[in-house]
Amino acid sequence: LNPVPYLDRSRRTGPSLARAMAGSSLRLACALLCAPLAQSVRVQRIGSLAGAESSFRVSALSGKASGIGPPKQFDCLRFPDACKAPFNCHLPREKKKFKATADGHADWSNWCDSPEYVQPALHCQKGELRKYASTMRATQQELSPVIPLIDAHYCFAFGHCDNFEITANTTTEQAEAMCDVRFGHQAWTKMGDVKYSAFDYKYDGIMPHLSQKAESDFARLACAMGN
Repeated sequence: LNPVPYLDRSRRTGPSLARAMAGSSLRLACALLCAPLAQSVRVQRIGSLAGAESSFRVSALSGKASGIGPPKQFDCLRFPDACKAPFNCHLPREKKKFKATADGHADWSNWCDSPEYVQPALHCQKGELRKYASTMRATQQELSPVIPLIDAHYCFAFGHCDNFEITANTTTEQAEAMCDVRFGHQAWTKMGDVKYSAFDYKYDGIMPHLSQKAESDFARLACAMGN
């Protein structure tokens, strides 16, 4: 993975920008493990970062989504595959110290705490990365039109949109290896709860985004969650 300076706009012009934007939808969806998403912050009042509330990924960073047990009455009829391994959303989950599995791999059961993201996660786990990208984008837009803006900033700032190693056929195993190269194995497999605050929500006069630290945390969390 090729790290880039933190949102250096001078390097995002001309053919380079056009090429990056052309492939951004897929790369945003699958960078690192499928692509971060994830990133995902719900904003109650557009343009007001002070009114932002946490989405699942932010909740996961702060430990709010790591409690014991799945959401009440998880809908196995709606998401039957989520009630099978490796998700097992129908089973109680023990409170964990780290987001990844004990043997150092992505833990798909993290998604059980956020049913609205389960369908995209299922596509991701099955290797259906184009479907993951489209369903994740639709979910984000339904939650708030601000979320895609935050993810777009994250994608460009963290270098995901310039990462041409990720393809529609990249496997989870290959992506985990990329996470190892980018962060080091321990950095994402031993990632626990991360503290964040209102200061991690930024607005530069152009678009809302997260702090550099929060975006880095999101990228490592994406490794631990499988996306």
